[in-house]
Parts: sequence; C-alpha cells; structure tokens
Amino acid sequence: MIHDFISEKMIYILAPVLAVAIAALCTPMIAEFGRIIGAVDIPDGKRKLHTGIVPRIGGIAVYAAFAIVSAAVMMYKYGYFPDSYAIILVGSVCIMLLGFLDDVFDLPALMKFSFEVVIAVFTVLFGGTFDYLTVFGTTVVFGVWGIPITVFWLVLLTNSINLIDGIDGLATGTSSLALLALAVSAVIMGDDVNALIAVALFGATMGFLPYNSNPASIFIGDCGALTLGYIMGCISIFGFFKAQAFFTLVIPSIIFALPLFDAVIIFFKRLFMGVNPFKGDRLHIQFIMLDLGFSVKQSVAILYVSSAVLAAAAILFIKFKLVALTLVFMTFEFLFFLKHAPSLKKKNVKPPAAESEGSRG
Repeated sequence: MIHDFISEKMIYILAPVLAVAIAALCTPMIAEFGRIIGAVDIPDGKRKLHTGIVPRIGGIAVYAAFAIVSAAVMMYKYGYFPDSYAIILVGSVCIMLLGFLDDVFDLPALMKFSFEVVIAVFTVLFGGTFDYLTVFGTTVVFGVWGIPITVFWLVLLTNSINLIDGIDGLATGTSSLALLALAVSAVIMGDDVNALIAVALFGATMGFLPYNSNPASIFIGDCGALTLGYIMGCISIFGFFKAQAFFTLVIPSIIFALPLFDAVIIFFKRLFMGVNPFKGDRLHIQFIMLDLGFSVKQSVAILYVSSAVLAAAAILFIKFKLVALTLVFMTFEFLFFLKHAPSLKKKNVKPPAAESEGSRG
C-alpha cells in the first residue's frame, strides 16, 4: 500500500532527506561515544592543528544513516537486496569496522592496507571485475589481469578519500559532490540501484557536514573516509565499469580526479624522496593551500569549487565530451596557477592553529 503514496521519482528525494535527518540526529551521540572510549584527535601543532580534543569516529553516524536508508529504499523498490547492493553492504561494514579500529587503536599502516586489499578482493570476486574495455570500436581484453586491475582501482579510491581528509569538512564535502555526480550519471544511464545507493550516501554526508565544517566538532575519521571511498569505488565498478565502454571509464575518473591525482602524485613524491609512502606529511593539496596563506575556509571553498566543476564535467561528458574535457583542463590549470603564483608564494604563512583538522593520511 505504501507504493500508492510514494512514486518512483519521489524516492530519489525522500531517500537523501531521511539520510540527512538520521545523520544529523546520530552525530552528537556518536561524538559523545567517541569521547567516552577515547577515540579522539589530539592536536600536535604540525598536521593536526586544531585546538581541543575532537572525536574522530563521525563516520559511524554517516554509515548508520546510509545503511538504514539504503536498505529501506531497496526493500521498498525491489522487495529484496540486489546482489551488487548486498555485496556493498557487507564490504562497507568490514571497511567501516577496520577504520573504526584504526581510529581507536591507530593500526600499523601495513596491517590496515592488507585488510583493505582483502576486502577489495572479496568485493571483486563476488561482484565482478573490469574485464575489457571498448575504445572507439576497439576492444581491449584484460583477461586474468581484470581482477588485480579492479582491486587496484578500489583500494586506490578507498585511500584517496582518506588522504584528502586533512582539513575540516574537505573529505565530506568533496565526497558529497562526487556522490551527487554519480547519482545523476547513474540515473541518466538507467542504473537505479547505484543511483539509490549514491543518493542515500549523499544525504548521509550532508547531514554530517554541518558538524564537520570548520571549526569541526567531530571528524569523520578513517571509519568514515575509508567507507566513503570504498562505496564510491563500488558504485563505479558495479555501475559504470559494467558498461565496458570508454566513456564509462572516463566519467568516474573525472569525478574522482582531484583525490586520485593527489594520492598518486604524493605517493610517487614520497618514493622519490626516499621516505615511507604511507607516512603522513604536508605534501597534500589541502596543506599546500594552507601553506600558501589561505585560511581553512578559503582552502575548502577553493577545493569545493574545483570538485563541483569536475562533477559537472563528468555529467557533461555523457553528451558534451569536448566541453567536459575543457573544464577538467581548466580546473587543474587553475590549481596549478595557485600553487605557483609568485604573489601567493610570498605569503607562505601557516594558518591559525584552530583551523586545521589534520588527518593521518
């Protein structure tokens, strides 16, 4: 009978609204829970420049809102859990618990990475791999390499969101924009399952964002950042990559261009510098913005706008490829200009201590 009151289109509005409400209600309780168990971030004056002790397990609230709403809409629309959604649900619980343990006990980087690979392998084996790609009529078959390629993509994206989680609201806000682009693109492609997953998680991040914005009263933590990256990676694999056409590979690559580019560049920079590639430092784009003299709010605004342009470019790529690629080029050219502008380099001052969240990425 409930189907008589809720139309197919209304569910795309109700799902994020409900997720916003649940996340907003859960976040203060999760913050208190974090204080009780000692899952908090303590400033160190280097990469963790916030003042005061801040709970760092906000991702639990985000995930709770996502899980409740997504499960409800799947049962409403289908009467059961579609296979791809069931796999995402199991995998995301595992990755969220891994992040939670890291937030509480500060797990060794190699141990955490190993478990991420195991979860990614489970996801790929049960959900399917990126087996071949059609580029302008030519088919490239990956064969047995499809599994490691897909696992690599999922682990890379999972960690790229975590690595960009360096200042208040950045990972949450950029993920919200990416999820919105994923949802719109999935709707255009007729992929209702992944569209509903995306809008549910979008609502959950938006409900959490006010608490996470500068000055943040709670951080999303590894339990949140890793989970966001994992679920978005799954959406790209189960939705876009299944089409096996070149443009479906490009769309998620554009959506996630900013965190992916940052993660890859910093990884190789650390290798060339002879330091541990998993060791945190101030080489990430968010810290570059701060060191150029921008405040946290200004840095986040610049990266939000950049992410929004990339999200729009990904959607436009479906019909207007040249326009989309031009927007991508202009976005990175703008960020490159900011980094190398002589007038900005003269500032080169660190932001006030109260304004930076500072993750361990």
